[in-house]
Amino acid sequence: MKRVNVIVIVLCGAWFPLFLFSQTNLLQQLPIVSADSNKANIHFERNVYTYFWNFNTTIAHRDTVINVRLTDKFTSSLIRRNFRSFRDENTFAFDVSHSLSEEFSLNGEARSFLLSDNQSLGTSKSGIHSVLTGISYRPVPTVYLSPMIGMRYDKQQNENDDGINLKFFAGADSLEFSGYRASLNGEFNQSDLDPRKFAANLAQISIATEFAEGSTDSVRVRWFNNRWDFYIPADENVKNAFGVSSNIRTRNEQLFGVQNMLLYNIGAGLTTRLTTTVESRKIANAFRYKSLSVLSAIPFNTTVHEFRLEGAMDVLYRSRSILSSVGLHISERDEKHLLEKIDGADQSFQAFQENRARQESRLDNTALRSTLRGNLSALLTSDDELSFAGSASVLRYDTPDSLNTDDRDELLFNLAVKETHRFSPVFQAGITAEATLGHIVYLYKDKSANNNWNRIFRLSPELIYRPSETFRIYNKFEVLANYTVFDFEIMIPTVKSYSYRQVAFLDSTSYDITPKVGIDLFAHVRIFERGELKWKEFSERPQQYIEEVTFSPQIRYRYKEQWYFAVGFRSFAQKRFRYVNAARQFESTFLSAGPTTHIVLRFSPQSQIEISGWKEFQRQSGQRIQDFSNMTMNVRYFF
Repeated sequence: MKRVNVIVIVLCGAWFPLFLFSQTNLLQQLPIVSADSNKANIHFERNVYTYFWNFNTTIAHRDTVINVRLTDKFTSSLIRRNFRSFRDENTFAFDVSHSLSEEFSLNGEARSFLLSDNQSLGTSKSGIHSVLTGISYRPVPTVYLSPMIGMRYDKQQNENDDGINLKFFAGADSLEFSGYRASLNGEFNQSDLDPRKFAANLAQISIATEFAEGSTDSVRVRWFNNRWDFYIPADENVKNAFGVSSNIRTRNEQLFGVQNMLLYNIGAGLTTRLTTTVESRKIANAFRYKSLSVLSAIPFNTTVHEFRLEGAMDVLYRSRSILSSVGLHISERDEKHLLEKIDGADQSFQAFQENRARQESRLDNTALRSTLRGNLSALLTSDDELSFAGSASVLRYDTPDSLNTDDRDELLFNLAVKETHRFSPVFQAGITAEATLGHIVYLYKDKSANNNWNRIFRLSPELIYRPSETFRIYNKFEVLANYTVFDFEIMIPTVKSYSYRQVAFLDSTSYDITPKVGIDLFAHVRIFERGELKWKEFSERPQQYIEEVTFSPQIRYRYKEQWYFAVGFRSFAQKRFRYVNAARQFESTFLSAGPTTHIVLRFSPQSQIEISGWKEFQRQSGQRIQDFSNMTMNVRYFF
């Protein structure tokens, strides 16, 4: 039996009862009422050659003695072309807790992850399974300790490993002492699967105090250490030297960080916020087996050290009609790359190793970014609202190695202004203006040809007209221009500045003819042009011109607030033109059109099925018509 048919049978057979007793919250006309936290969802989508399935469920039960929670999520994607590629994932979790007394409880958990994938090179199958049990101790309601022990089973690259899995959870909330509030939590999770190890450890403590009305000072300290060992195919040198088919790669990440936030209420609606962050991060990559017979094939161990320092100051103002902020943010990151050297080799190897260490250190870099930012939202009158957002930032990216020529400076400006005016209770209009300007300058001549200014401007007015509860119109018009100008295009003939300009119009209209029958109309027109640009003369030589039109009407019917049906038509047309000697010539056309349908079946307040479909007929210039069936199905059931 073909694989796609197996999945369809599983979904339609095993979960068919849920199809008739499920729900979704897509339509506002059909509100959903959930009973409790138990739920099941199914999503299916077909788009041309791609199929996607998603199923997840949550089942929970809680009373004074026992607490049970089960979750399962399955996703699958399939591409049906000449070669069928697929990826399936399933994640399962089960937790149970049985109360023994007010302080003690018996806990258990099970975790499972399965992966099957042939979309990458070859076919990959892997799985991770664990089962643990332990106790939980709460000396007071805000403090808990929970040690657990169990087994973990891991499969990857046809290798099966198992071993002891240890976990320990600890936490405390709302601890108060001498005017301070504190909370802390920690987790120790480690597995020894010989020859592999896994770890996921973390700890965090937060302390805060209020030293004046509306003024607080808080500190957060966090640390985590994650280790992941995974198999990779061994090269021939490792196979011959160690007699193994797979090498083991270890990725170990550690982070330690401290953040302080001071919030001071100045008064009269003014507040100052000071934030300081210091973080140190280390990422180590290591290989278990190394053969020194072929120098170029040696997998050296490497380490990346990253130190980050951030500081920010913001002044916030709030009143009945104004909400604004202005601030300065400075961030510096220092990154160093190190190679772990191997001792005991001959001089030729040492020379090669020194060269590899220099190549690794060539990636060292320092980045300093300074940003000035501001936001404003103001109610000018009862009918006028103004909003503003803007920022200006400078980035300095430096590399200490002279052979690394990525050193550059970047300047970026962002500005957006929107004004909305309400002419009457049924009609309002707004206009948005945006500008983005970016300049990148490489400091070394071998990359200076990429130095450029990028300027993006957008103007977008919009109208909303709603004369009644049954009639709604939304219109939007947009003009956009994108200019990329290279600094040295005059000196370098192969570098050309270019432009992109666009005009678009959108209309969305909805009319309820009766309480049960209504019509919807969506139309979108977009015209854009690309070409070579001469910024100083502000002239261009157009190269491509494209017109796009999307049109989609539908009529809908609602029956007894439970069933919803809609049928319509969707079309998309694109025309492409090219320029020859400044004359526009037709190049190609693309047309996609076909009927659409949308059905929502609600059988009870807690069960609903939604199905959308589009029979698409496509035609390109000089080619025959092709038809595709597209469908989306959503099922949700609360119980």
